Parts: sequence; structure tokens; C-alpha cells
Amino acid sequence: MKRTAPFSKAAIRNACIATVFGVVPVGLFGLAVIGRNIANGNVADCNNGTWAACEKLLDDRMVGHNVTNPKFKAEVAKRKAQEAAAEREANRWQPTKTNIRQLAFACAQQRLKPLLKDPNSLRILNRGMKELTDTHVTVWVDYTATNSFGGPTRDAFTCTYTR
Repeated sequence: MKRTAPFSKAAIRNACIATVFGVVPVGLFGLAVIGRNIANGNVADCNNGTWAACEKLLDDRMVGHNVTNPKFKAEVAKRKAQEAAAEREANRWQPTKTNIRQLAFACAQQRLKPLLKDPNSLRILNRGMKELTDTHVTVWVDYTATNSFGGPTRDAFTCTYTR
């Protein structure tokens, strides 16, 4: 005797899909509405001068524009300035091969070349970065040039740039 299931696999699958696509979105929508009502209550309390409600809104960028409390607006402006300063600091000049090459070339052309007896004989052999700190970067240039007697000389020259 063959036993049969009271429901087919397709019927069970369709019921699961209907449950997932029916219940989950309604639940998520309900949570969003509840969260929005809490945020609106915090906006009203912040506008009335309750700083504890304002602190809850400081990280919520979506409702912050509805707040009229001047102390809150000053705190938001202060935090934006701090974030901008932190971003500027993070995006400070960083050494790359191209940047180092450009600095070394500028070092050779602007600082080294005027010191040579025969500036047109300058030939850069190699270049690189010697030191990088928070305040400055030092690049070096390995070069050859003609000396006072007309013979070639090889030397290295360093330049320090403020960051």
C-alpha cells in the first residue's frame, strides 16, 4: 500500500513563498513605521529643548534637518567640521612613484641645476624617497654632471619638502 502525502511539494512550496513574501514585508514596514514615530518624537523633544533627545538624533542624518534647536544645529556643524578635518587629514599627500619622480625632477631642475658649473650636462641616473614623516618628505637624486675640468662626476643630492 502506497502512502501519499496530504499536500504536494508544490503546494507546500507555494505556501512558504506566500508566507515569506506576505509576512516579512509587512513586518519590516511595521518596524520602519515604529522607528519613524520614535524619531519624530525625538525631533519634537529636541526642538523643545531636551538635550537627551537631541543626542539620539545626532547620528541620524535623515531627521536632523527637521530640528530647529540652535544648540543641536551648532553641535551638528561642529561634528561636520571635525569630519571634514579628519577627511582632509586622511587625504593628505601620499607618496606614489609618480609623485616621488615629480618631486625628484623638481629637486634636480630647481635646486641642483643652478649649483652646477655646467647645468646643461645634468643627467639623472636614479631617484627615490629617502624619508617620509608627518611634516616633510625627503627625496634624493643620483646624477652625473660635468665638473670644472670638463670631466664627468657622479653624486647624489637630497631635497626636503614640507607636506
